[in-house]
Amino acid sequence: MVVQVYRQALKAKKLDKVVVAMDDEKTQAELKKFSVSGIMTSNFHQSGTDRIAEALKNEDTDIVVNIQADEPEIEPDLIDDLIILFENSDTEMGTAVTSDLTTEDLENPDVVKVEIDEKGMAVNFSRQPITGNRIFRHIGIYAFKTYVLEKFIQLPLSNREKEKKLEQMRALDNGIPIRTIITDYKGRGVDNIGDVIISGGCDLPDNTIYLLNGDVLYNITTDIAGWQFTVEGATVNEAFGGQSGSEVLVYL
Repeated sequence: MVVQVYRQALKAKKLDKVVVAMDDEKTQAELKKFSVSGIMTSNFHQSGTDRIAEALKNEDTDIVVNIQADEPEIEPDLIDDLIILFENSDTEMGTAVTSDLTTEDLENPDVVKVEIDEKGMAVNFSRQPITGNRIFRHIGIYAFKTYVLEKFIQLPLSNREKEKKLEQMRALDNGIPIRTIITDYKGRGVDNIGDVIISGGCDLPDNTIYLLNGDVLYNITTDIAGWQFTVEGATVNEAFGGQSGSEVLVYL
């Protein structure tokens, strides 16, 4: 999954450089097999944004894009559109939302909902159901002006960030405005073991099952003996039951 996100990001025309920020040597070793560029960071960070700030300490850049590694269907054009927000505006921080929001999404705490105002600015983020005329599904990507990122990581966790387990609340609670791009993006993040994605257009080897267990990417067919899988449509048998923190990608 990390490899797929990395390769999708490489296709974006407005990114000058793409790296993976990680905190585990096993992850680094696995990703090297796919020629993925990575930077080792501390394993004490409380959010992904804190991690990318460390990864960028020796980089000279004006805009930073944080693409979450659980978004294997992220589209290069979406990444470019987010960066365009910064070209002729006073945008300090941006993210992407989609109108592809179902009734099930509203009830699902793994799906983050976003309320935006008439100007496209984020007003609230929530894992719980929220109501209103401008409610969208959040996509796991952020962009920052570098000086805003540096300011963000110096701020203490806000009460709403800790309550909701959503780091973007730290920005809103400290007066950092978040501008959004509204899309009809259909892609889905992989948040738990039930999120199995069948993809026919990726660059990874065909007919291969990958498991991201914690931070380690395994090839199930060679690395983990004794696991039993059946793939029918987009389902995997209950052999995965109880594997907390694991995520599955099936490439056919």
